[in-house]
Amino acid sequence: MACLYVYGIIDGELNAIEELHGMENEPIFSVGSNDIAAVVSVSAKRRFEMTEELLLIHERVVESLMSSHTVLPMRYGTVVLNESEILEIIKARSESIEALFQKVRGKVELGVKVLWNPEPIKARGQLPSCHLAILPFTQQSSIQEGQRYLMEKLYEELVQRKVKSHGEKFISHILEKLSSLSFDKVSVKFPTERLLLAASFLVKKGNVAAFELLVQQLITEYQQLSFLFTGPWPPYNFTKIQLKESGNQTFLLDNPPAPL
Repeated sequence: MACLYVYGIIDGELNAIEELHGMENEPIFSVGSNDIAAVVSVSAKRRFEMTEELLLIHERVVESLMSSHTVLPMRYGTVVLNESEILEIIKARSESIEALFQKVRGKVELGVKVLWNPEPIKARGQLPSCHLAILPFTQQSSIQEGQRYLMEKLYEELVQRKVKSHGEKFISHILEKLSSLSFDKVSVKFPTERLLLAASFLVKKGNVAAFELLVQQLITEYQQLSFLFTGPWPPYNFTKIQLKESGNQTFLLDNPPAPL
């Protein structure tokens, strides 16, 4: 039985000129009203594998909708049984959906990742002198092996604290500066050893160029860091809302390909 693949929710119906094709090369269409509508295509599948090709199809449809609508992206792979089911979902979540439209209308998501090299900070000379006093004891032959191990672990912990303290200062200033042009942000600190910060910002479409200029200023100011700026994207990280639960599956208005 044919189902419906759902790409997102928009603030209105699709225009006749929006002749896009989505999954399985099926044409997309809208289901809903003049205020809230789901963008869907007919699908013979109930489940979709996570492949780069299919992710790009989903992404292309969602990005195409941005030019003429406020769009709340749906999680990749969301499938409903029929039009009646999606209409019931929209009706039940209409207030939450309207609130999200208000939040993201006229805005886009911009992504910023910051890479660093913490190794220079780990150098022993970067630690305060009171902490360095620990090290000679770890090198004395007279100290017992158990004590030596504990002292070395303490030293490693002090180094990590120092590294994190340096990183926090970078992060604080970067977020403060970029937040001046954003309405909301989502950030993850120290996601990996080399990745200092991964952040997404909700920014007015008219402020994208100004935001990019702030990033360029940070690049000049922090030459020891590397910045990766992406976007504009649909507001993936700012439209999370539970639509329904079906067995063990929960459909959310968000999408894994978000820039975080």
